[in-house]
Amino acid sequence: MNEIYVLIALSFLIFASPFLASLARIPLSPMEIMLGIIAANLGLLPPSATFDLAAQIGFCYLMFLAGCEVDFRALLAMPRKILRLILIFLALLYILSALAVWIFELPQMLIIAAPLMSVGLLSALYKEYGKDQAWLNLAMPAGVIGELISIAVLTVGGIYLKNGFGVEMALHIGALLGFSAAALAVFKGLEILFWWFPALKTVIMPKYDKNEKDVRFAMALFCLICAGVMLLGLEVVIGAFIAGTFLPTFFSHKDDLIEKLSSFGFGFLVPIFFIHTGAVIKLEALLMPGVMSFAASLAALMFGIRLLASATFLSTLGRKGAALFALSLSMPLTLVIATATLFDCTHYDGLDDFALFDVAAGDRVLDRGNDGVTDVGVTTLRATENADAQELLGTSVVGDLESRLLLDHLFSSVRPVPRDWAWSELTW
Repeated sequence: MNEIYVLIALSFLIFASPFLASLARIPLSPMEIMLGIIAANLGLLPPSATFDLAAQIGFCYLMFLAGCEVDFRALLAMPRKILRLILIFLALLYILSALAVWIFELPQMLIIAAPLMSVGLLSALYKEYGKDQAWLNLAMPAGVIGELISIAVLTVGGIYLKNGFGVEMALHIGALLGFSAAALAVFKGLEILFWWFPALKTVIMPKYDKNEKDVRFAMALFCLICAGVMLLGLEVVIGAFIAGTFLPTFFSHKDDLIEKLSSFGFGFLVPIFFIHTGAVIKLEALLMPGVMSFAASLAALMFGIRLLASATFLSTLGRKGAALFALSLSMPLTLVIATATLFDCTHYDGLDDFALFDVAAGDRVLDRGNDGVTDVGVTTLRATENADAQELLGTSVVGDLESRLLLDHLFSSVRPVPRDWAWSELTW
């Protein structure tokens, strides 16, 4: 019966959220999260295994769309000087984050969380400022490389938290390196194959097709790579992301493919995910001691380390350009969610430093008073029925979407990012 109530509520919320967001003049994603909070607290979104599973799939699809924003050929064409400056900038982020954690005695999780980077929101900046801004054209490749590094760090961090140092960790890291090597080999192999037989691209994805072969191929690729990653015991996040990168890299002739995939994702699956993340939060959580102060501290840390690290580009972009570059990369979106769920699902002890993650608070805040929840370190599964959904996806990052989204106060709309970075417009 719960599934029926959830289906009815979702039908209304998904349809109404764009109108309400426009009326309130706020981005769509925060509106969906707020609607999830309100609906859940009014009893309109009761616990449901189907709802949980749909949200998990929505999260994976969101990471798949993030991968669709990455064209590896554009990255390979990057001038060496740009690459060197970007790598210095990214290294400084992690160094400054570690220093801040050590000096201010912050939880070690912030070493991973603070430097996280995601390129999804840069598309909105392209629409606002155009493609003739040097700082924005530089922010795009920096965000792409930063997102790849963030996913790798997140994956290794998850392996360590679940298994610690030892043989198990070595096996998982070996699997990760093996998967990365295999992915690179496949990329190079396809590059050679399509160079010799370019007509294969149109055979797989005809430019004009009534049977939607392009969408079918994209979905098959998404499912197969995610399945392979799960068999290796790795986080499905990285599989979904890598699957997405194949499309712009090898099938750029299908200009409308990414738009079609995005329309389906942001029109259906992704809203379910955002509504679900709001549904697992209770309004009184905002009043819990330490929650708002932690959110403010995290925001200050994320902005601060990026502004300091952006000094790398002062001679290139100037003060204003460097500041805009730093701020444009301060919108991690999905990876903050992944980090929150990762540390939650692995029962990281440092989470007890914050009331939102506290064992005693977990039952009140995130499971809506459901006594069927098992509290181990922090709140884990909302109900035993949730275990089926978790097992199906087989990943710790999205296996439990009790994601503590008060960590991420920077939600906004995501759209596909233009992949034609204008290197020539940068002054070096």
